[in-house]
Amino acid sequence: MTRSFCPGTYALVQIVTRAVAWMTGVTTLVILAFIINQWSDKAGAVAAGLVGSAIAILNDSYIVVAKLDRAFGFSPLSPARALLHDLFSLAISLGGIVMIIFSRYTYQADAFAALESDSSPQITSGVGDPDVISREGFSQNKMLAISVWMLTAVV
Repeated sequence: MTRSFCPGTYALVQIVTRAVAWMTGVTTLVILAFIINQWSDKAGAVAAGLVGSAIAILNDSYIVVAKLDRAFGFSPLSPARALLHDLFSLAISLGGIVMIIFSRYTYQADAFAALESDSSPQITSGVGDPDVISREGFSQNKMLAISVWMLTAVV
């Protein structure tokens, strides 16, 4: 029979913090996948954000599992190694933030006009059509701005 293990206060704070970071990473992945699904021309710009979020999720998952249950055989990471993994995820996520910010500019003469433009698909429906959802809130610029803030939270 496996011996019962209850983590200390510091470990519990780490577990809760890593769990919140894990949820933030998953939410960021969903938002970035939505951007790729709706605007495939932005796939290259959000790729680094996807990779950075995935690395952060894997790192957070490993640390939480290693701290919660030692029966799985995951040895806890040393603080230096956890920091190294976090810095690697941070660097890639920061690259994703920069790529998303610069992807908002197009080759138009006026870059500020490009930021104000909205290329989101609009769905219109007739009266009484309950199957069609209005998507006015999901503009490309708004979703890219949300993804930048979510990647910042992952960082």
